[in-house]
Amino acid sequence: MNEININSHVRKIRRLAAEHQAGTSLLEIKLQVDNIIQSMRDSLINDKDYQLTIWSAMLTALEQYITNMADPKWLDVISHARSRVKSRRNSLLAYNKPKNDKSTKTLPKIL
Repeated sequence: MNEININSHVRKIRRLAAEHQAGTSLLEIKLQVDNIIQSMRDSLINDKDYQLTIWSAMLTALEQYITNMADPKWLDVISHARSRVKSRRNSLLAYNKPKNDKSTKTLPKIL
């Protein structure tokens, strides 16, 4: 199985957050964060349960760096990373949802 070092990816994102604090534009940093997450996605095996585990662990790891005492520029980068990872995770959750799950509501027909 292809192992993913989550801490390594989180460390790279933290470095980018520090670079943004030092003056690098947010747009440039967001592109680099997106590249990190995309490269992580590309290296995952095609097992949806494994991917779900990895993205959930990544979210948990990033949450450690969100505090109300953190610099707003730091929070911008970490929040962007969390948003991207959460999107990946939620896509997998939707994909893994049973097709005949009765918990999804259907809207009534409008006459």
